[in-house]
Amino acid sequence: MRPLLAGPDRAEKYRALMAKRAPLYRRVATMRVDTNRRNPGAVVRHILSRLQVPSPSEAAT
Repeated sequence: MRPLLAGPDRAEKYRALMAKRAPLYRRVATMRVDTNRRNPGAVVRHILSRLQVPSPSEAAT
């Protein structure tokens, strides 16, 4: 467990930490990806398409 989240009510500590950090993360992000309802492979394909990098199957041809 991360020391910052140790102790009681870890969920609340996490929420407070993210509320404080989220604005900074949004400002410095070069890409934001919605991962809700996507499996890991779909997330990777989306990121690769945004980066304009051929997927492994495309690179093999």
